[in-house]
Amino acid sequence: MTIPAVDETQSALMTCTAESKPQLTLTLFRLSQSATEITDGIVKKDNSLEYRMEQVSREHAGDYKCTADNGYGSAVPNTATLLVRCKLFLYTF
Repeated sequence: MTIPAVDETQSALMTCTAESKPQLTLTLFRLSQSATEITDGIVKKDNSLEYRMEQVSREHAGDYKCTADNGYGSAVPNTATLLVRCKLFLYTF
């Protein structure tokens, strides 16, 4: 799974692919304190999964994990980090 660094407010596309017979199931997770499955915005094709985020913010930054399972075994999960470039805010007191 590959994720290029993106600027805040741009869109980001994550793609995960795998090959298997029989047909496999791909699942995408956001890793934070615990793994949370992502279901909204997922487009699944034969052997791939796409997740598009519009208007990326610094809250989207972090690690994402893609898993594959064909009912006979699971592949080693692939993890990628989304880097979000954002403006620096300086607060004075």
